[in-house]
Amino acid sequence: MEKNLNCCPDRFSQDDIEGGEEIVSLAVPLPLEIRKMTAMIFSEVKKTTISSSQLSKLNFSIDMFCQGWEKAYTRFGNKPDGELAYRDIVQRFYEAMTPQVRRNFFHSESPSGILKELRQILSPHPPAQIRISRELLTSRQRKTEVKRLRSNIYVPEFHKPIFILSAPRAGSTLLFETLLRFPDVWSTGEENHEVIERLPGLHPSAQNYASNRLSETEATPDTVSALRESFTLQMQDRDGSFYVDLSPSHRPDRIRFIEKTPKNALRAPFLKAAFPDARFIFLYRDPRENISSLMEGWRSRRFVAYRNIPGWPYREWSFLLVPGWRLLKESPLSEIAAYQWKMANSCILEDLQGMSADSWHTVCYTDLIRDPEKKIKEISKFAEFHWDTQVEQSFSNPLPISRMTLSPPSPNKWQRYKKEINAVLPSVEPLECMLKKL
Repeated sequence: MEKNLNCCPDRFSQDDIEGGEEIVSLAVPLPLEIRKMTAMIFSEVKKTTISSSQLSKLNFSIDMFCQGWEKAYTRFGNKPDGELAYRDIVQRFYEAMTPQVRRNFFHSESPSGILKELRQILSPHPPAQIRISRELLTSRQRKTEVKRLRSNIYVPEFHKPIFILSAPRAGSTLLFETLLRFPDVWSTGEENHEVIERLPGLHPSAQNYASNRLSETEATPDTVSALRESFTLQMQDRDGSFYVDLSPSHRPDRIRFIEKTPKNALRAPFLKAAFPDARFIFLYRDPRENISSLMEGWRSRRFVAYRNIPGWPYREWSFLLVPGWRLLKESPLSEIAAYQWKMANSCILEDLQGMSADSWHTVCYTDLIRDPEKKIKEISKFAEFHWDTQVEQSFSNPLPISRMTLSPPSPNKWQRYKKEINAVLPSVEPLECMLKKL
């Protein structure tokens, strides 16, 4: 297989962003309609007991909202390129309102609930609510508790740690949660964005937000030591027992650690340098399904990775920061998602091809879903995990829906964005063909 995949392009070629004959458009209200909608809001608010100063602020916010909409409409009209611009304008307007106004007027079913309607225009599938789970609360509490342990921490040997590499929304959470059932596996139980990026030099701001790409150069002795310590402080076994809570006599000197953070799709060289005997699982997913899920994730605003980054005209960026991302600032969401899929998988494939064949294993998401027991047995053999009765029993029922799922799984779910995805498929088809041959 050829290894000529450019994962750090100097430019974003037209071949990467063009394709397809179908015309895609947004159902964007005309500026005059926006003026009428906001006039209704102002009229209804005036009937309440809102103070004159609050009313003045509302009037100013409405005016700014309308001006912003008119400017965006002049530039984009109903073209999909303007989706993120319109979303930014709506979100700014929403946040400019006082909590009282938002509560009483923007979530109702009356005409004053127009902001809710505007948000749904750009996201026909309602955003999933962010839930603060018991596990997340426990994790946050844990991060506070472990700070006091740093002076006494013993860092075990990370023997053949496993890193799952995939594009975001490719099913890595499902695979990760399934592998956590093995008796010899340790993990932090979650993605480690903060653990990695808070270390000096590893946050993209250290490289002027070029991307999430990390190379061997960043794997300095101090950084590697700090990373291993951070993992140790938070890692737990399949029963939820934290390593640092065990008595010294019960802490294993050598552990099998597994980690999955989607940004690691761009960090394989760094991880290999930090953990020389590391093993990698490359999980890839059909581009139609994956791009659709990325688009859904962007629209949900549950996966915002960075805010107000230099060179990006909008306030939020979701998922991993791929090389060449600044060239996407005038692209529709479908092209952004397609480019993220392409760059993530290209970088993974190129990086792994430079390693020994016995250090990585590929898994197709579709195969994992169709026959999970077979695929997990293949992975456990590659990873040298021990298969026990508890693992065996876990496959007596279908795999559970991942906790990161936004909407019910379906093989044809991507067709809700069929026109948008068909337009970008030519840009990813060569890579898709390569992945099918793995």
